[in-house]
Amino acid sequence: MSSIVRPTPAQRTRRLVVLAAAVFAVVAPIVQNLAGLGLTQAEFAADGNSTLRVAGYAFSIWGLLYLGILAYAVRQVLPQTGESTLINRLGWPSVVTLFGIGFWIIVAAMNLKAASVIIIFASLIALLVPLLAFGGTIRTLGRFDRDRMLTVWPLAGLAGWLTVAAPPEPDHHGDGLQRLADSADAYRVGRGGGRGHRPDRNRGDGAPADPGLPPAGLLGSSGRLCSGTA
Repeated sequence: MSSIVRPTPAQRTRRLVVLAAAVFAVVAPIVQNLAGLGLTQAEFAADGNSTLRVAGYAFSIWGLLYLGILAYAVRQVLPQTGESTLINRLGWPSVVTLFGIGFWIIVAAMNLKAASVIIIFASLIALLVPLLAFGGTIRTLGRFDRDRMLTVWPLAGLAGWLTVAAPPEPDHHGDGLQRLADSADAYRVGRGGGRGHRPDRNRGDGAPADPGLPPAGLLGSSGRLCSGTA
């Protein structure tokens, strides 16, 4: 019978903070959208220059990302979930990232473009660094290990999307698909098949990627954001 390392009071507090951050990340765009507070994400992108735009197809995975975030947060807070190395080491970094993507909704509504870029970068770095640092530990996990499926995969998927969103220069040539392919390397950290993604700041066409925008709501059947705008 395998032993389970029970969390200490301090670790239980951290787990509750992770859960609060996950709820904030998911609820912030819903509240902003339903209440019509400030600019919607679509209006924010249209009002800004191309530095603040991302192709619409990039939003299609956010329903899955939010589901993964909630699964991660709920599982790690359960009393029967032991204090593994990855739950311990990724806990506080995930708090930074989850609060970051929630606060991005607020600064977008306020049309604070520079702040939005800073938040995207901070959220990415906070999560990507520990994922890469513990890549060796991740690769030792079984294919269907719960830490892999409910901790690493949700966080690696989020880090991959933020990698697409982070580069700060305008994209004049529509190379979003290439950036999505590049970010898959970060996701492979969670699958145990690679070292993780290092964002390329010097693309050959001289136009690194534009930061992306978390969605205000679910996508319609046409692939457009259901944010109340045409």
